[in-house]
Amino acid sequence: MGKILLTSAGFYTDAIRSRFLHCIKINPEDARISIITTASNTEKWNNEFVLKTLRDFHEMGMKNVRIVDIEFEEPEILRQSDVIFLNGGNPFNLLYHLKESGADKIIREFAENGGLLVGVSTGSIVLGPDIKLVEHFFPEKAIEGLEELTGLGITDVRVFPHYGDEKLYPDKQGRKIEERLLEFERAHRCSVNRLRDDGAIVLSCGS
Repeated sequence: MGKILLTSAGFYTDAIRSRFLHCIKINPEDARISIITTASNTEKWNNEFVLKTLRDFHEMGMKNVRIVDIEFEEPEILRQSDVIFLNGGNPFNLLYHLKESGADKIIREFAENGGLLVGVSTGSIVLGPDIKLVEHFFPEKAIEGLEELTGLGITDVRVFPHYGDEKLYPDKQGRKIEERLLEFERAHRCSVNRLRDDGAIVLSCGS
């Protein structure tokens, strides 16, 4: 089985980089990396977060890095990867195109065959059981065509990224993040992992 690294902000700290490198079972110089940028509406070469991720990989000695937008590119190219990195953005948009393109099935097979998955914010959310937490906080971001909110289900861990950054999660009723999270947990009888930008969770696929 493969590994999953769930993050809020990617390689935010040296400790997160170290955990990532520990998960790779081949020489980093030989690793084939695919960065899925579909969650973002920003053109990939103008996306500051994508460019930072490219720099991070290069600094770790990884030069074989491909940027993939599955809305416009064939998801089959993901099979030629040792690491699939799901970048942040709109979870509704990412989940829709993962399912529409068939990339969701490829990513599940990739995980089952020992691949390493890295999620960043939205990317971490969609690897879980569903994106109902996003609907709870941002119902206005929903898009047409996404009939149900089931995630990839590669892990049953629900994460809330950027925990503690109240500015990212404004509420018309003035409620704090924690209050809204507790409301969600009670309504759905589940637990949510609060993930700060300097935190990360390492899992075996299927856990």
